Amino acid sequence: MIQKDIIILDLIEQGKDNEALAMLYKSTLPKIRNYILRNSGTEDDVKDIFQDAVVIFYRRVKTGRLDEMVNIDGFLYSVSRNLYLNHLSRYASKNLRIPVEDEEDLAGDIFSDLLIREKEMQMDKLLSKLGNACMKILKMAIFQHYTMKEIAEKLGYANQDVVKSKNYKCRQRLTELLKGNEELINMLRS
Repeated sequence: MIQKDIIILDLIEQGKDNEALAMLYKSTLPKIRNYILRNSGTEDDVKDIFQDAVVIFYRRVKTGRLDEMVNIDGFLYSVSRNLYLNHLSRYASKNLRIPVEDEEDLAGDIFSDLLIREKEMQMDKLLSKLGNACMKILKMAIFQHYTMKEIAEKLGYANQDVVKSKNYKCRQRLTELLKGNEELINMLRS
């Protein structure tokens, strides 16, 4: 962890949120602004996305779920990028105009999206501990609903029986990683 990250976390711990936010805005916001504006975004998108990313960051810090070794700029950039891609896929590409009466529903949708993103990040972190091969197989089997035969073809395995065996072993390892982590299990279930 770099010195700036340590200072930001210390400021948050001391309750000096305004100082921590000022540092985040100074160091991280320009990178996120550049990314969003380069990808058809607006200044409003930049403000909204960055604010949502900071909320996720603060929630993880306050609940003790931020990896001690995380690069804060990288974390915020990654979260912002994911939030913006989600925003693009849901609204910009469809060119939707949201009626005023639906703003309350949108706020609920945004909160739901943030929770979904948080779950996805936790699941990705968990799956990455299993290694690349397991991560690919489990994502294809669980989330993308590929058959064992399709996974074998796409990943170049000899046949579906090899994938079945690997899938079983990967799921066993995933179960072992989840044992004793009730907080993560509950978050993934909800």
